[in-house]
Amino acid sequence: FSFSQEYWELKNMTHLLLDLDTVEHVFDRSSRDDPFIIAGLKFAEKLMAHPDCLSDFDTKSELECRCVPLYAKISTLKLKNAGKIDEARALFDRVTNMAWEGKQRTYAAREAVPWANFQQTPQIWVRDLRSQAIWPRETWKDLPICGLLEANFPTIREETRRALQHEASSGFEEAYRFLYDRGEWNRVLLYHARNFTEECETVFPETCKLLKQWLPSKPGLPWTSDQNEQVMIIKMKVGTDVEVHSGPANNILNIHLG
Repeated sequence: FSFSQEYWELKNMTHLLLDLDTVEHVFDRSSRDDPFIIAGLKFAEKLMAHPDCLSDFDTKSELECRCVPLYAKISTLKLKNAGKIDEARALFDRVTNMAWEGKQRTYAAREAVPWANFQQTPQIWVRDLRSQAIWPRETWKDLPICGLLEANFPTIREETRRALQHEASSGFEEAYRFLYDRGEWNRVLLYHARNFTEECETVFPETCKLLKQWLPSKPGLPWTSDQNEQVMIIKMKVGTDVEVHSGPANNILNIHLG
């Protein structure tokens, strides 16, 4: 298997073979570890070792998407979904133990890609944040949005019920189509990229009034992606085969109501 040493060829082949630029899966629909996926992982490995990829540690800040953690995340998830857990752990260990000595920045092992847990591998890592899989009720004093959502659940539920009666005109669209092959996962966005949507104003007006009182809640903290303080109504069909995935940054907490 011959590999190019040209950065953009490595990057383009990684994207092509790992289905990174398509809404629906192409190469891994019948198998998660077919020759195309394995080839894509090899291209990703070469890409992460390329000087232009590594140079992101110097040219981009920790709050920007850097090449190595991005493609390490993608490769780790592809391996997990293929059932290759040992290979995924080996990649996790290799990436987190790498060091970097550049012209602008120097990182010791476990600092360049400071992932703390094999189950949490986002491309952007904000340091010194509390991390736990489940945030129980006793932690809600630090997450006031939880209590506010729960207290106003009847309003949110009623507007959701009405919207589901007229899905086509309520703004529902396919959600995260690249994360599942069979099934149905739809959403309507209410707050996205720091803006309240038209559907929020017209389909969920009472919910929207509430959200405008609460958001943005932390305007002084780093905004690393449009998924920060994103609000949506989600409907998923039973049996939808959602694959293992990871969000873009560790400063996002998913709060489910319903």
